[in-house]
Amino acid sequence: MSQWKQWDATLQDWDGALQNFADQTIYQSSPWAKHQSQFGWDAIRVACTHENTVETLAQVLIRRAPLGVVVAWCPGGPIGNTLHLNNQFTKCIKAISGARFLYLRVGLMTPMIPPSELRELGWHQCKKSLGAIETLVYDLSTPEPARREACSANWKRNLRRSEQRSHRPYVWNNPSPGDIASAIGLMDEYKNLDPAHSLSLERIESLVANLGSSLVFVRMDDENGQALSIRAACYSHELAWDMVAVTTPAGRKEYSSYEVFWKLCQELHIRGVARLDLSGIDPVNNVGVYNFKKGTGAAAVKYLGEWECSRPTIIRNVASTVISRRS
Repeated sequence: MSQWKQWDATLQDWDGALQNFADQTIYQSSPWAKHQSQFGWDAIRVACTHENTVETLAQVLIRRAPLGVVVAWCPGGPIGNTLHLNNQFTKCIKAISGARFLYLRVGLMTPMIPPSELRELGWHQCKKSLGAIETLVYDLSTPEPARREACSANWKRNLRRSEQRSHRPYVWNNPSPGDIASAIGLMDEYKNLDPAHSLSLERIESLVANLGSSLVFVRMDDENGQALSIRAACYSHELAWDMVAVTTPAGRKEYSSYEVFWKLCQELHIRGVARLDLSGIDPVNNVGVYNFKKGTGAAAVKYLGEWECSRPTIIRNVASTVISRRS
């Protein structure tokens, strides 16, 4: 019989257990929870075992509100067998959190399975997703010449243009959050973007502090040492996820983002990474970034996406609407 219970081993054991699942994500790791704890989220970790084998893991971030309301969010998870996302799972989260009223949302980054499976378990697909519902995954296991050949003609041309410039990308071993924030500010101003939707200095500082050992930063500078382009990915064994991507107006003229991306891929390959998740695409509202990612030759992958439930069920629509408006 399957049973959900609170994880009672160490955080090191938790992160090790994640490695047993092909659909593991960095967002279910303890360093990610520590990062999010800087911004008001507490973490609950639960596991479902069947015949003494762990089949599903879920790291759930929670925030408490007045009147016993708990909002719970499981980014990039749960991991493992989704058929265990049953009523016992939600009861377990409610009991551990001490919620009187629980709203729970999961963000499944696994490839598509029949959505009917989740509906039969009482889940409802979210009308508005907080994160991406599809992405592109870049295969780093193939030789570099083959990867270059797989790029679009325009992408290869822009990579050559960057390589013909005098500036070279390098691994940035001691990244400065201030430099990253400044570069993001220049990019936002050039693109007329709302800074509220960009990585803040505080979040960059937290990422570097809490995920530092698993982050790889690559940077290219101009002749004065000012950043032209910065890109970073967070990796765990054979998998990696795009985390930071910024190119200044001066860097755009130099096509710096192309060679910086290429250098980052080389470094990840050296570390044994086989696949890089480009962390979501939006072909409609962010067509420029989409074309850049697609031009690398990365393969399209659709996530199972975000699903929600509540206990009692009557609060689901209200909570979902409030969260969507704040996103």
